[in-house]
Amino acid sequence: MAITVSTAESKKELFRVFRNRLHAFKHVEGYPIVDDPCSGMEIDRYDCLARTLQFIARKKTGIVGFVRLVSQGERANEQDIPLDDRFVIDFDSAGSRYKGQKRGEVGRLFVEASSRGEGVASNLCRVMCKESLKRGVTVWQSAASMDTDDEREANDIYLQLDRRGYVRRDVRVKMKAAERPTRSSRPFFKTPFERHSAQLGMARRVPAAVIADASLGAVFVGRPYFEAEIGRYAMPFFAYVPDVLARFRR
Repeated sequence: MAITVSTAESKKELFRVFRNRLHAFKHVEGYPIVDDPCSGMEIDRYDCLARTLQFIARKKTGIVGFVRLVSQGERANEQDIPLDDRFVIDFDSAGSRYKGQKRGEVGRLFVEASSRGEGVASNLCRVMCKESLKRGVTVWQSAASMDTDDEREANDIYLQLDRRGYVRRDVRVKMKAAERPTRSSRPFFKTPFERHSAQLGMARRVPAAVIADASLGAVFVGRPYFEAEIGRYAMPFFAYVPDVLARFRR
């Protein structure tokens, strides 16, 4: 079934995205989101800005995926993106191609379970690449969920990413996030095989979404940090948008 991607333009479309986000992230993914019972939506202050775009993937059956892009603006007071509260990447240490480039944060990505493996995320990413470049955004910044709230597991995944060459240790990152889990790690993050493997001291698998980010050109930097909004550890990364788009053209 054909997949089409567009940006949400009308209030009706935006509100539908915000309602779908609440259902996806709170009730499907289990994120500790505190929603507004009056609106029934998952929304923050960045959703109200003109420099924010909401991308929607549709089939004939309806919306099957969405993602948000928050770009830096033109004014001095429009240079922030949401993750600046969690970490700051020193792009001067990343290389000349990144110096002074306009950034955009990719987040709120979700694909319906019944449509996963059908190219929904790739279609969203391709359209978002083109729209980013139209707006002068050449660097994406984000954080990949490590699908665990256990610090030891997060560090193990980090070491596996490092061994595979996905981590750049030479890029300086100032970590700001200081939250820690408020309770012990939850066993339902692990499959029975993973629980058995952990007992034997075997390495935990790297989440498929993290590998997907790496395959599209994500450069992981810094160290895992606990992202309180999702109740999981996350790994900072950035990507050069022209390189990501080039991968779709091969």
